[in-house]
Parts: sequence; structure tokens; C-alpha cells
Amino acid sequence: MIQFAKPDITSAEILKVESTLKSGWLTGGPKVAAFAMEVANQSGTDHAVCYDSCTAAMEMSLRALGIGPGDEVITTPTPTQPPLRSFGTWAQRLCSAI
Repeated sequence: MIQFAKPDITSAEILKVESTLKSGWLTGGPKVAAFAMEVANQSGTDHAVCYDSCTAAMEMSLRALGIGPGDEVITTPTPTQPPLRSFGTWAQRLCSAI
């Protein structure tokens, strides 16, 4: 097998992951809040929101835009990535439920 790219992981990253695992916060928590604050600072905005999956982020994007029943959402005709499949499923559930 040909290795595509060798990961560049140092002991500093390993210690951060270990610290996170031991903290009891695998999603949410103080590190995510600090990350969101840094994203907001780097983006020049007052607020940022971080999600633990692409699917959740796409769902909240639709809701924030007010997309709902009767609205058309166009995506790729070949949704091969799981978030796109989930997005399509969520949009179908939303439109049929409301």
C-alpha cells in the first residue's frame, strides 16, 4: 500500500487529546467554548457556534436561514458523503413533518 500522507502529530497534540479524553468532555464543554470564541475573534465577529458534526451544522444552517416546508434546497445529484445523505434525509423529514 502506498501511504498518501504521513500524519504530522507531535507529543503536544497527543497530550492535548489525552487531556481532553480525561476531562470527561468529548463534545461541548470548556474547550469547545474556547475554540468558538477564538473562531469568532479570528473571524472578526462577536459570536461563533461550533457543532460536533457536519450534519448538525448543516441542519442548523437551514434553520437559521428559515428554510422549511415548500422551500427548495438544491444539493449535489450524487450525495456520496454521509453528511449530504443525512442532510437530504433531514430535509425530507422536515418538509413532510411540517
